[in-house]
Amino acid sequence: MSASLPPALPGSGSALQPYAPAGGAPVVYRDPGAGEQAGGGELARILSALNRFKWLVVGILVAGTVAGVLATRLLTPEYQVQSTLLLTSSGGSESRGPLRDDALLDAQGWKDLLKAYSIADSVVMQLALYLQPARAADSVVFRGFQLNRGRFYPGDYTLEVEGARWTLSDKVGVIREEGVVGDSVGRRAGFYWRPTKAVLGDDRTVKFQVRIPREASNDILKRLSVDLREGSNLIALSLSGTPQQKPAETLNAWGEQFVRIAGDLKTARMSQYVRILTAQRAEAEQRLRDAEFQLTRYRTQVITLPSEGLAMKPGATSGGIELREPVFDQYFKDRYELQTVQRDLQALDRAIASVTPTSVPIEGLLTIPTVAGDPGAMTLRESLNELAKRQTELRVLRERFTDSNKVVRDQLYGLEQLQTRAIPEQLRAFRTELARRQSTVNTTIAKATSELQGIPQRSIQQEALRRELDNATQLYLSLQARSAEAELSEKSAIPDVRILDQAVMPLEPSKNTAPRIILMAIGGSVALGLALAFLLDRTDRRFRYPSQATGDLGLQILGVVPEVEQGRHVSPEKVAGVVEAFRELRMNVKYSCMPNQKVTLAVTSPGPGDGKSLVASNLALSFAEGGWRTVLVDADLRRGFLNETFAQPSTPGLIEYLEGTSPLAEVQRTTHHANLTLIPGGTRHRRAPELLATPRMQELVAALSRDFDAIIVDTPPLGAGSDAYALATATTNVAIVLRGGTTDVRMAKAKLETLDRLPVAVIGAILNGVQTTDGIYQYYSYDTKYAITAGEEVEPAGAVGRLGDGR
Repeated sequence: MSASLPPALPGSGSALQPYAPAGGAPVVYRDPGAGEQAGGGELARILSALNRFKWLVVGILVAGTVAGVLATRLLTPEYQVQSTLLLTSSGGSESRGPLRDDALLDAQGWKDLLKAYSIADSVVMQLALYLQPARAADSVVFRGFQLNRGRFYPGDYTLEVEGARWTLSDKVGVIREEGVVGDSVGRRAGFYWRPTKAVLGDDRTVKFQVRIPREASNDILKRLSVDLREGSNLIALSLSGTPQQKPAETLNAWGEQFVRIAGDLKTARMSQYVRILTAQRAEAEQRLRDAEFQLTRYRTQVITLPSEGLAMKPGATSGGIELREPVFDQYFKDRYELQTVQRDLQALDRAIASVTPTSVPIEGLLTIPTVAGDPGAMTLRESLNELAKRQTELRVLRERFTDSNKVVRDQLYGLEQLQTRAIPEQLRAFRTELARRQSTVNTTIAKATSELQGIPQRSIQQEALRRELDNATQLYLSLQARSAEAELSEKSAIPDVRILDQAVMPLEPSKNTAPRIILMAIGGSVALGLALAFLLDRTDRRFRYPSQATGDLGLQILGVVPEVEQGRHVSPEKVAGVVEAFRELRMNVKYSCMPNQKVTLAVTSPGPGDGKSLVASNLALSFAEGGWRTVLVDADLRRGFLNETFAQPSTPGLIEYLEGTSPLAEVQRTTHHANLTLIPGGTRHRRAPELLATPRMQELVAALSRDFDAIIVDTPPLGAGSDAYALATATTNVAIVLRGGTTDVRMAKAKLETLDRLPVAVIGAILNGVQTTDGIYQYYSYDTKYAITAGEEVEPAGAVGRLGDGR
């Protein structure tokens, strides 16, 4: 809290500034953080709070430990089992089939497949994991238990056996059956269950729960962990559960079912490839037959016509005539190439016209010779093969997953990219290339026409038909070989995954072990107790620590008055500690006020019960003991009682002086100490507090300053009204009394903000009623080992005996 000083004291802020009068030494106020440093800072505050709430922390610790012990009896230990799967798919040079042996799924796809309900539901039904007996010893009763998957009633059931009869009922009262031991049990509930008399016994009660298999699957999936690292072929599986949940059996069955489904998926994919190749082979076979028919029919038509049969190798002669070697052969090649390009362009245009965002005629495109064999169409052929492959994989995946599954959505996205972007763009590019090639061949043929006008068209046509037959034959033989290899691969296909390590039930549990639970309970209780103690300390509005005075309120600590027990038998050491505390306070007050001037100090507090009157009276006694001519003014005109403390009459007093009915000499009272004079409050009435703000009060202080060395004014609390503010203005110096465990810090802060606006020097705080034996205030205590020796006077007379009074 910043202190606004009178004009003679320059500076403001949380720390009072040094004042240096002309020719005098400066008065240096203590650092506002000095109290915090002496007390050990934040750590000391935390330790003090723990000491204050230690029994709360101990109680929470005991309760938490008891709760942990009880939890070890209620919680069932859990075991964790592990299994390892090996991905055996390979590609590249190791592939031995007609198709490249790519991985069936990517890493995320394998993980998703491992957590598919097709595996989980199968394992749940296989091991009857939907059934949970209340006691592990009753598991033998449920051997052979099965569900009618078409209709059954899940819930909690009780089977009671009395003699030769049994009664089955559920918790909600929907199912109730009775029968003779040996008959089927639970037919109405959808159970296939016939326990024998040897298993059931005569008198027995069996409780169990039947869940929906999908709920049991979800429970397993929550406890199942799948780890497949990038670039690794090993899949690590981990499953936790109680012995009744059969974690080892469940994980082993899970791996076996996964291997089975992976094999089915691979077989389905290979079967799809076989069907595609079979269809392509049938189309190629029909094309071969058409080519053979066209060539045979043409040769039949021209068999009686003159034919070109003189074609020889370049350089050969016939009848003395030498044929022109390169032009003849090149002309037929160019002509054939032109016809091929033209035909393929037409077929390509028809194919492009039939391409839609959802349909691409793969087989039709692959039967076009230039598409099937031209090097320039390599990218297009790869895209068509990729499209066929993805369509096959999509059909296989849809047999296992819905369209909302990520694997299916990824596959659909790839198909869409191929059908709408890649393939149409490649088709247009290839058609442009064919058109350019057609133009080039046309130019070449036009140039050679003049040289070959005599060559019959029949030879050209026959050569074209023969080449068409050769191409059809080559394509058919290739597809026939690939189809045969694909059929062989389909029959010999093995899964891409196998079980490398089986799960084994461990001897020791991995979760819910008794020592771990108890240690967690103890640790949690300690943490909760410490947190609660810290929270209670932080939300406490009462004054408890020196750092609150120096940090929150911005006050220097003038002194610390220790707490003393009530009663006549107070130890001399404690009395000596109080005396030394007031001696230190006297010294700090003396040098905190204006140097070279007499001490004029108002002692106040934020509220009642802080002990300001105690501090004021004993501080005045301390000044008197030090040889100072001291006057103590009881200016608490509302509830002042200093006249009782010093056994003096209350009237006439301060009120009579301020009213002008009594002179100053008449209101002064001598006390048992020669250097201490008391001015009592006087006769109280409602207008009395208003007299404190009159010039008469300032005149009184000035008059007393001429006759006394120290003037101590006991004021009402700051929260009682404007009395304390008026008195502080008259004395120009004020000290604030803060009582440990009593003073409201927020209220004190608000009242000090008002003092900041007045010409008053708040010289510091006096901490009253604190324990200095240990804790955060131990550095403010008096060292009894260096006490006054016997025979010396220790206790100042009078007010020290009333230390317990809190006014």
